[in-house]
Amino acid sequence: MFSMVMDSVKLFVTGRLFANYTQVFLRGILATLLGAVILVGLGQFVSVVIAAVVGGAVSGFTLPILYKDLKYR
Repeated sequence: MFSMVMDSVKLFVTGRLFANYTQVFLRGILATLLGAVILVGLGQFVSVVIAAVVGGAVSGFTLPILYKDLKYR
């Protein structure tokens, strides 16, 4: 299991895992910004801890949806 993870990390770092890295980074930034906006917006009304949990959850749930159409090499 560990060797599979290390092989994927090696492919990612060397640029051979995804067909289009621009899409990977743009979609990752989009999910991060969405989580940050929710964190800041919700942080104005409720506890910062609750806002952080909700923002992180939204960002984490959004990533698989955004990454489902990515092409691998």
